[in-house]
Amino acid sequence: MIRSRSSCATRPGDTRRAAGRGLLAAGAGMLSGHLLSALVRRPRPPARGVPARASLPERPTSSSFPSKHAATASAFATAIALRAPRAGAAVAPLAITGCYSRMRTDVHWPTDVYGGVALGVTVAYLLRRRT
Repeated sequence: MIRSRSSCATRPGDTRRAAGRGLLAAGAGMLSGHLLSALVRRPRPPARGVPARASLPERPTSSSFPSKHAATASAFATAIALRAPRAGAAVAPLAITGCYSRMRTDVHWPTDVYGGVALGVTVAYLLRRRT
């Protein structure tokens, strides 16, 4: 018999609560990123012939700061790590990869990604006692 490993959300205990907190923080991080983006109208980096950007099906035209992807990913990973550190360590490389991809495809300035990460971590810390 083959046993499959279940996801964080299906295991009872700390990992299930961590997954719930991660989803809540991710939603709040995304919302905060969109609100801040509406206030800070920063243009995106120019397409400088980067092959990764040329392969994108659409080129974003919204405000660049902060990176909403970075804010969402870092809020999710931080919220999980605060509740279940081992699960957080498993999720962190995915969040880091997502943040790196925003710079690699040249759709964000590095400071946009750093700002998104700072926003996401802050949101997760502010929500840690509320849930």
